[in-house]
Amino acid sequence: MLDAAEAGDAAAAAIADEEAAFIALGVAAVVAVCDPELVILGGGVGADPRLAEPVRRGLFRLVGPGPRIASSELWDRAPLLGALEAARSAAASAP
Repeated sequence: MLDAAEAGDAAAAAIADEEAAFIALGVAAVVAVCDPELVILGGGVGADPRLAEPVRRGLFRLVGPGPRIASSELWDRAPLLGALEAARSAAASAP
C-alpha cells in the first residue's frame, strides 16, 4: 500500500493517511492516560518512515509537544519477538 501511495495511487495514499491518523489517535489516547516520556513505534509502523512520520505529525497535532517518539530498533521483528517472549514467559510459569 505504501509503495502504491508513493507511486501516486490516490486511493492508496488516502488509506495510508487514514491508517496513520487512526494509529496517532490510539497513541494519543494512551498518552492521555499514561503520560509517558517516550513512545516507541514498533513493527511495520516504526520500520517504515512513510508511515512513522505521518503518525508522529498526527500525534503532535493531537497532544502537542508531548512524549519523545522513537522507532523500535527491532523494526518489523518486534511483533515476532514479543510473541516469542510471551510464549517463553508462559512456558516458564506453567506448572
